[in-house]
Amino acid sequence: MKNRIVLLVSFVLFISLRAASGQGTFTAISSNSWTNTLSWSHTGTDGDNIPDADDIVTIPNGMTINMTGATNYQVASLTIQNGGTLNMNVAAAVLDIFSNGGLLQVDLGGTISNPTLDDGNEINFLNNSSFIVNGIVQTDLFEFEGTGQTITITGSGTLLVRRFNVNASSVTVNLNTTGSFSSNLSPFTVDSPNFTINGTGTITLGNNQNLNISASGTSVGCTMNVSDISAIANSCSLTITNGGTMNVGDDVRIGPNAAGNNFTLTVNSGGTLDVNSDIRFNDAGTGSGDSFTFSNSGTVTITGAIDFNSETLASLTNSNLFTLGGSMTNAPAANPASFTNNWNATFEIWGNIDAD
Repeated sequence: MKNRIVLLVSFVLFISLRAASGQGTFTAISSNSWTNTLSWSHTGTDGDNIPDADDIVTIPNGMTINMTGATNYQVASLTIQNGGTLNMNVAAAVLDIFSNGGLLQVDLGGTISNPTLDDGNEINFLNNSSFIVNGIVQTDLFEFEGTGQTITITGSGTLLVRRFNVNASSVTVNLNTTGSFSSNLSPFTVDSPNFTINGTGTITLGNNQNLNISASGTSVGCTMNVSDISAIANSCSLTITNGGTMNVGDDVRIGPNAAGNNFTLTVNSGGTLDVNSDIRFNDAGTGSGDSFTFSNSGTVTITGAIDFNSETLASLTNSNLFTLGGSMTNAPAANPASFTNNWNATFEIWGNIDAD
């Protein structure tokens, strides 16, 4: 009899643990807070009747779910249907798409709302995920946080954020959107190595915002419109791959924040770099020792000049089409920059080549 009681207790405990941790499918039935159990109906097993990291969630037409501040909301899958709204307009609210194979889907007419700027809320992707945006998404911070993750982004809607951050290594984003994918108040910051963004979509960083690169292995194979490209750490690199286009409204800046920055810029065959102003070395004048390796097999147009700032080691190799509208200036005579124009390549310069 004693053994039977032990087995019965163990069986009940096992069932309770499964109920606490099982996957549920949730649908919003009342416009209320995320953490209010009356906001949801659900099927399947769930311990607290509130969506969490392994759950599937839908916000249908006519429903608004409100986040509360300083809280992480984690889901496996979230779909916001036509007429549904997720309200993130509170300080430090965070939405994590947690599971491997996770999904964030905002249908046409659906909304993730954050009309208040700079209140610290975030949308984070922690594993391999899909993001389908046909509605409107607003958030302060849009982050890729899973090492080795792949995020596929599709749709024809609008994504407007303050800042894009890449803070995990070997992240790949497949951007195949036809809508507006943009940041208008802060830069796109790459802090971790081997970030790749490919696809037929376009990212636009408005209001004079930059692509800030602080790591090696950044690769762009989509269209990116930026104000500046800033190489702000040692041994960082950018490659524009086949089908990729970088439209730079102002400058490419090597070493704007510190001395001793080594930057490698590569334009592969089929890639395009269009710089509306200059390439500048040690732009802030904070020190010396910057170096620059530039290899072009695609199409490069620089409207302004290349300014070596009298202290830069530089190697430029052209294997296809390179047009410089201004001059090469301030190359140090003691350690001059090298320029190689390979056979059958075209190099056009409309200014002068000037050394100290």
